[in-house]
Amino acid sequence: MPELLIKKKIILIVDHSFFIIERITGILNEAEVVERILTATDFEDEVKNLQENEIDIILMDIGLTNKTGIALLKIIAGHYPESKIVFLSNQVSEY
Repeated sequence: MPELLIKKKIILIVDHSFFIIERITGILNEAEVVERILTATDFEDEVKNLQENEIDIILMDIGLTNKTGIALLKIIAGHYPESKIVFLSNQVSEY
């Protein structure tokens, strides 16, 4: 049976924790559908990655150190609507 052609994705992981970034990167590298994994730990890094790359999927912590994920969502939705966003959080507080 012929192998299905799946477009490999460019994924951006945004989290203030390097441990979380490393864990998610390890899991995604095993998936074999990832073209490239980019990482950011704050707002400025995320915006720079978005400006310089065509990101397919963003895995983002809802509680970052200098802006909330919700604030970033508004920017992403307005400027990069083709990117899909998945929020991650282990925080108990509400946004």
